Amino acid sequence: LRYLKEYLEVLRGVLWQGSIDHQGEFFQVVDTLPRTAQVPLLIPALGLKAFRLAGEIADGALASLCPVPYLLDQALPALQAGAEARSRPAPPLIACLPVAVSQDEAAVLVAVRQLIQQLAQTSTYAHMFAQAGWASAVNGDEAELNALARTLVISGNEATVRDRVQELLASGLDELLLLAMPIADEAMERKQLL
Repeated sequence: LRYLKEYLEVLRGVLWQGSIDHQGEFFQVVDTLPRTAQVPLLIPALGLKAFRLAGEIADGALASLCPVPYLLDQALPALQAGAEARSRPAPPLIACLPVAVSQDEAAVLVAVRQLIQQLAQTSTYAHMFAQAGWASAVNGDEAELNALARTLVISGNEATVRDRVQELLASGLDELLLLAMPIADEAMERKQLL
């Protein structure tokens, strides 16, 4: 997180001010650019400390493949606390969630469970799942793994997916990145999602 914080400081200086003279712990940069670009600077966030840091310094938190209850009950308050600590408005929370335009719940669960098992092999995801209350799911409890999968995926027919997306946006998540998860017919399901 220290590295990420310093990296964002350097990036903001270069992009927003057009010049940087930074001698830090990780970066030593002296540079000037001919023009500026005040683009929003988002940081990835999985753990609560990263969400808090995003609230303090970033223009948004990108939460990739986190359970929705975790985002709403733990991550969003951490993001808001970080922003409050710096007397600034909370930046947007952007959730990246898989979407399966399919009514075959068993096939959807198999696909999402495989994704979870792959993610849980990395320590950052394993820690986040544990923080979110799903340690038993990643340790092999099949019922818990299915329950976790249901908190991650948006699935169903087009109307069900549309309704769930609208519900999530109304719940406190600011933006959604939808990750197409094909189940039976990738081309058709992608077309339906779009």
